[in-house]
Amino acid sequence: KIANDGNSKSIYLVTYGKSYAEVIQNNNLLFSELKNSKEASKIQNFSSIGGIVFSDEIQKQKINDWKNFWNVEKVSNLKNSLISNGSKYGFKPSTYDRFYQTITQQFNSIPFEEYAKVKSFFLEEFVSKKDNFYTISTLVKVPNEERDLFVKNIKSQKNIVVIDRKETNETFLSALKSNFENLVNYSFLIIFIVLFIAFRRIELVIVSIIPILISWIFTTGIMGMFDIQFNVINIIVCTLIFGIGVDYSIFMT
Repeated sequence: KIANDGNSKSIYLVTYGKSYAEVIQNNNLLFSELKNSKEASKIQNFSSIGGIVFSDEIQKQKINDWKNFWNVEKVSNLKNSLISNGSKYGFKPSTYDRFYQTITQQFNSIPFEEYAKVKSFFLEEFVSKKDNFYTISTLVKVPNEERDLFVKNIKSQKNIVVIDRKETNETFLSALKSNFENLVNYSFLIIFIVLFIAFRRIELVIVSIIPILISWIFTTGIMGMFDIQFNVINIIVCTLIFGIGVDYSIFMT
């Protein structure tokens, strides 16, 4: 279960590389760490292709493990046992020839393109490629109390990007607030210049700007008193107040 509830957050992790082989290897390392974290109850669950798509190194290791398990003695004992017990029920000695061939077959590692042919894996939902840049995404469900530590540990690793909705929103709002403050400063300067060109008298310009300054100080002061932080909604409202204040100031002047 990956869907969010009140006690957990979903975080996207993206491994990247310059080839399928590199990004798969990085993703396998991430998969191993997430598996250990889940066993240690540091995360609740995760969705990854790391359990079915293996790097060339891991594939070769698994092939060697298979060969070591099915040694000559074990295959011979199994074959004799199947023939002996199968004859009691009327099975021919050649009945399991295909099975014997399978367990003694020489396997080779396969590239990602072969994995991609299996449509039931839905690999296109996790893997992307653009301009020789390859990525694999993983969705992790983390308890609220473990979120900050988990994100910190993951960020310290190479070739992994953390996409956290909370952090993304905070970064976006911080940039929006900074840009908005710059916009206000530039707007005051431009309004001052335009009014001076129109009125050609500095005192009329100052009189026109005073109501705007008062309304702006009053608005931000109220926000500060009630600890109201800037967000997308109140920044739009502040912009409207600023614009309407300019119109009424010019009209009154």
